[in-house]
Amino acid sequence: MRSKLLVENWKNFIKESQEELTDSEYFEGQYDIGLVPMSAKPFHEGHMSLIRKASDECKQVIVYVSTSDRKRKGEITILGEDMFYIWENILQKYLPQNVKCEYG
Repeated sequence: MRSKLLVENWKNFIKESQEELTDSEYFEGQYDIGLVPMSAKPFHEGHMSLIRKASDECKQVIVYVSTSDRKRKGEITILGEDMFYIWENILQKYLPQNVKCEYG
């Protein structure tokens, strides 16, 4: 893991923004499947809000997460492999039960 600071920041963020929902709230949605595509580099509350909204409105949600690097002139590069690690080891644990991630 090359970006230890990123990992620590996301761990702190997710603890602060975590909301508990009851089981009945997970499946009240009117749609069968929702798809949320995102790069999420860096991941922030807006991304989590999109996922929660889809979770509320759909029985099942697939979050398609880009694992490509984000390289912008004058900004810190965010590596796809680091974000994959963060999603797999931190963020996925805090997603609603009806949300699954696909990476690519």
